[in-house]
Amino acid sequence: MIPHWNTNPKHTGFVNARAETAPEKPAFRDPFRYRRCLVPATGFFEWRTAGKKKHPYFFRRKGGGGLTYAGIWDRWDGPAGPVETVAVLTVPANQLVKPLHERMAAILPEEHFAAWLDPKETRSANLLPLLAPYPAEQMEVWPVIPTAGTRGLVHDAIVPT
Repeated sequence: MIPHWNTNPKHTGFVNARAETAPEKPAFRDPFRYRRCLVPATGFFEWRTAGKKKHPYFFRRKGGGGLTYAGIWDRWDGPAGPVETVAVLTVPANQLVKPLHERMAAILPEEHFAAWLDPKETRSANLLPLLAPYPAEQMEVWPVIPTAGTRGLVHDAIVPT
């Protein structure tokens, strides 16, 4: 996400924002209050380093189906015109993700969608409780081929190995 007040055209923005500090950080404060969104995903990758090699793992909702991340967005007026960008909020990792990374995307259950998107709600005290680690028992993970995390990924790259 590129903040609307950014003046550096080389700044590529932020991919993630810590949920617990986003309401106070200058780059995320206004988007957290006024520009929240849902980010659909099939799943996500995390990497484990063993010696000099990195091994990717794919996480998804148990049994398949999509995940929905809590996001924030902003509109930046760049040299080529307005650009809308997004950042995914992160929370502490659940027990399934924790062996590979200390944080994970804030995955929203469907029953929280309306509350997260409610434009009348701007108080972090009411929004932050929606952002909790997704239950580990509702997720699954498996190792995937090393090229799985590259752009242009084909679905076959994320089948269990």
